[in-house]
Amino acid sequence: MKRPLIILLVLAMSSCAPVIKKDLMEAGSREPVLNDIAKAPDRHIGKLYILGGVIVETKISDDMSSIEAIYIPVDRYGGLLEPAPSTSRFRAIISNSKGILDPMIYRSGRKVTIAGEVKGTEKGMIGEMNYTFPLFEIRDIYLWEERVVYEVEYPFFYDMYYPFYYDLHYYDLIGPYPKRIK
Repeated sequence: MKRPLIILLVLAMSSCAPVIKKDLMEAGSREPVLNDIAKAPDRHIGKLYILGGVIVETKISDDMSSIEAIYIPVDRYGGLLEPAPSTSRFRAIISNSKGILDPMIYRSGRKVTIAGEVKGTEKGMIGEMNYTFPLFEIRDIYLWEERVVYEVEYPFFYDMYYPFYYDLHYYDLIGPYPKRIK
């Protein structure tokens, strides 16, 4: 009788665990103003921020890996909030001695939460536009699991008889059939 209660309690407590190390979550600010950092990086150098993003590009060189991402705000556990249309981008770097960000794993479209220390800015391009990226050194990073979306297809005649269509044995024979969407 006590075993299910203990299991339920452990599951409930672990569901509220931060995705980034707890000490970094407590020390870092979750509300970076990326435009302010880009305009006056000297005032922000060394500050720790917790930020989320959608990866645009990952690059790797002999000594470091870097990620360019579109900014998404995070909640108090490091979870990504609903992304508002954002034009803010940032770059995050990590020394290869601390870990390599493989471009096949950290590929475009994946979501991340990063604990990063401001290192300054970096000039770059978005398409053909010049852009000043706030630059963060990664202290901790969490790569979010990719979600698979399924679409359910019903037979073409299912909708025709909907109000009178309650024969469960017949329903079991015709579907619905899950179809994976890319």
